[in-house]
Amino acid sequence: MKPRPILTVVTALLMAAVVRSEEPALSDLQASQLQMQDVLSGIQSVLTQMQKTSVTGYVQARGVYQRSAVPSNNLFDKLARLNLKNTSDYGSLMFSLDGGQNSVTVKDAYFDWYVLPNQGQRWTVRFGQFFRPFGYEIERSETQRELPERPAAWAILFPGNRDQGAYASLGLTRTLIFDLGILNGSGTSTTALSYKDPDDDKDGIARLRWSCFTPRMDVALSGYKGRQVVNGSAAVAAVTGFVDTNGNGKKDPGEATVILTPAKTAVPTVRGDRDRWGAALNFYDLLGGVFRGEYILARDLTTNLAPGLPLATADAAAGYALYTHSVLPGTILGARYDFYDPDIHNTYRLGGDGEQETVGVVARQQVGDAITFSLSWERQRVRSFNVKSAVKTNQTNRPVTLQAQYVF
Repeated sequence: MKPRPILTVVTALLMAAVVRSEEPALSDLQASQLQMQDVLSGIQSVLTQMQKTSVTGYVQARGVYQRSAVPSNNLFDKLARLNLKNTSDYGSLMFSLDGGQNSVTVKDAYFDWYVLPNQGQRWTVRFGQFFRPFGYEIERSETQRELPERPAAWAILFPGNRDQGAYASLGLTRTLIFDLGILNGSGTSTTALSYKDPDDDKDGIARLRWSCFTPRMDVALSGYKGRQVVNGSAAVAAVTGFVDTNGNGKKDPGEATVILTPAKTAVPTVRGDRDRWGAALNFYDLLGGVFRGEYILARDLTTNLAPGLPLATADAAAGYALYTHSVLPGTILGARYDFYDPDIHNTYRLGGDGEQETVGVVARQQVGDAITFSLSWERQRVRSFNVKSAVKTNQTNRPVTLQAQYVF
């Protein structure tokens, strides 16, 4: 009976040794679990950021035929857009690039601050480069437009469509929104426009938007107040030479003087107004179709054909009316009329010089969620006036555009 205590002690020692031998294994398992938790946490963080970030874009490929152009037909990528958007609890960021027509430009580069994030984002402030908050046509996406381009006047009154600055969007009610902002005024987002304001003047912009659900329509009243400057240039003397008849390298008596570069007279700096006042209406159920229209009165610098400075501030007007109707599933037919008059009183643009009007028709076919085809025909008329002969001339273009679009 005496060996039993010894056996018990030996057994206890063996069990303790086994437990000690298993401790490193348990420690390795715990470390592996912790490492896996770190990996899962990192994946979850990446997935969370991915859920807050979206990448979209589109490509518009066009074929244009115009008899009066040289060459008369052309195939090209009009737009190749890539959009990146990130959202957070207190704001969102938008950045977009366009690589169409063999140039890469920054289009949108702004962020929104949700001043009252718990109020349904009804009060926001936007900073950066963005569409001017004026009417509806400027902010309407290229992917949704029926005709290939916005009305001609919009490119003149709102160069680049976008500008740099800041504006606040205030939700007064569920259906009434007021926008108020300050901009450089000169426009941006194209290679022909500088990011830098050419003068010290800043422009103010305001818009009041109202949505109605019975009948369904949107109404906007917009105002834009600003100043602009076109810098002049100093006079430049003519550069002259002479006919070296005898080849001795110097001007001798009797050798004729010739003008190599003509003299340039001084061009004065011109300042003028940049004011726009507009009313816009979108009616979503008119005879089974959609009506969109906008009318703008403006004061803007324009070419002066009368005596005086080369540029002068004139009263201008522009507008458009568009009607579209669905005829088959995914098929839309539409027609648009637009005009632009740079000087409604013909004070400076004598004889109606610079007046434009365009009539266009379009057929648009949606194929699935991503692809859209459209075929359009337009008649564009531009008037010019020759001061010396007092003759008016109308130039007419009739482009036919086939466009294929893919959106992702």
